[in-house]
Amino acid sequence: MDQNQHVQPAQEAYGENQYQSNPVTTPTVLPTQTSDSSLSSSYPRQHPNDPQLEAMYELRQERLQQQLNNFWAKQCQEIQEATDLRTHSLPLARIKKIMKSDEDVKLVSAEAPVVFAKACEMFIMELTLRAWANVEEDQRKIIKKHDIASSISRADVFDFLIDTVPRPLENILDQQGFVGLPTSTVPTPLNDACYHNPPPQALVPGNPYGSPRIAVGMPILDQNHPGLQIHHFLTPMEPTPTPTPNPQNPSPSSDC
Repeated sequence: MDQNQHVQPAQEAYGENQYQSNPVTTPTVLPTQTSDSSLSSSYPRQHPNDPQLEAMYELRQERLQQQLNNFWAKQCQEIQEATDLRTHSLPLARIKKIMKSDEDVKLVSAEAPVVFAKACEMFIMELTLRAWANVEEDQRKIIKKHDIASSISRADVFDFLIDTVPRPLENILDQQGFVGLPTSTVPTPLNDACYHNPPPQALVPGNPYGSPRIAVGMPILDQNHPGLQIHHFLTPMEPTPTPTPNPQNPSPSSDC
């Protein structure tokens, strides 16, 4: 009992000294706490009857969780051992300009861009680590845009970025109730549909700005539209002969 009483105050004192001496390390605890619940994906739900795929998925998530724990432990150690605060990987002037884009912000201290630079660096490194795990899952060697989007959608700590990146198709299908269906048989959501401008030949002739009678990619031509009667404009019209007055037969309205 005496040993437990001595160990508990020592741990509390160590925690207080850690947060007081190094305030930058306090937000780094959040990703490791929420990473267990954030590493959720719709991949196992698409194959609920395949235990082999579920086991592979669980193994990959455990490996990713271990990599994230090692990453944040290394970052905390680097922050505690950092002595040169004048060397940064990101431009401080650009960060300061973004901070002062708010009208309410008038002055920014010299320490604030330094903290933001380190925070942005760790954010990029963690997001890259999560995206690379998605690349290895698909057996590829290049990180693409949908890898970043997939890693953001799988982590709860990145919910503030959901509206800035395109969502993966699997998450959209889960929200609309198409779980377990092949992608080829599922209708394309309206949010991700691409609307292209119709080709120039699809527009109604005679109207350089297009016709209002155009649906999505399919023009509806009106046969009674005067612009479709091209042959009237291309065929030269013969001049109408004007009647010449006959002096022998004067008009009855003329004065004699």
